Amino acid sequence: ALRRWRASRLARQQFREQNLQRTAGATGVLIFVSEAERHVEILVDRGIERHLDATARAAIVARLAEQVRQGRTLQGFVECIEACGELLSEHVPPTHARNELPNRLVILD
Repeated sequence: ALRRWRASRLARQQFREQNLQRTAGATGVLIFVSEAERHVEILVDRGIERHLDATARAAIVARLAEQVRQGRTLQGFVECIEACGELLSEHVPPTHARNELPNRLVILD
């Protein structure tokens, strides 16, 4: 339980350090995986929270966690990103404005 708590704490810390809470529309999303702890979490800013409810998020997290357990982390990320995109596309459509945040993978050792 302590290892998962630490992983969850690290996820929240990364949400802040990556400035995901600083977008104009409060649309930051962090898909966090700690393979060692087999801990998966999706953190969202308040502008996303109302469109990606806890039930939908839990289902996506469960699928990603299963993929991680099976050693299919990359495939899990791809499916997770696609699932989040599908749920959010009608509520938070992409714009032609520049991204406020980079769309990239951050790997911590």
